[in-house]
Amino acid sequence: VNKLSGSQVKTDSYHYFANYISPTASIRERLEHAGIQGLAAFVMLLFWPCVAIWMVWKILSAVFVPTYIDNETSLFCETRFLVAQTTLADAENNGVIHDPTGLMPRQPFGYLFPAWLAFCAKAGLDCEVWSFTIPKDACYGPHFQIAQMDIHGYAIVENQKIMDEFLFEFH
Repeated sequence: VNKLSGSQVKTDSYHYFANYISPTASIRERLEHAGIQGLAAFVMLLFWPCVAIWMVWKILSAVFVPTYIDNETSLFCETRFLVAQTTLADAENNGVIHDPTGLMPRQPFGYLFPAWLAFCAKAGLDCEVWSFTIPKDACYGPHFQIAQMDIHGYAIVENQKIMDEFLFEFH
């Protein structure tokens, strides 16, 4: 068994590299070496930005992709948070936003108006609409989160069961 010392291995690797850039190396050897180095540089320049973009995309999509409420087990509101029964018209009147700058759309709940319309469309004739408040530091939701601030909204209640909710204020 031929064992090389550390200095011999280092010298051999330098020798390998030096053979391809030495003036005595053939043109074919120089082109092969330049081609391999060029291909490696091209792959690295192409590969690493793609990996970086993919990682940023994964992080941002995890943060900003909305989650959709599919059933009542994923609702934030619980019957213990219901405050008072109301009507859709009263809730809409209470949701008018007065923006002195004029930047907010002049419709109930401002930018949340399309979500409000979807919420209203789900309310049937035999449904009750209740306002609710999830107080700060209360445990709520399907993942038992702790409320960092008061959460206000409206819930559709049918047969003493919450069917849907509309969250509009966090403070």
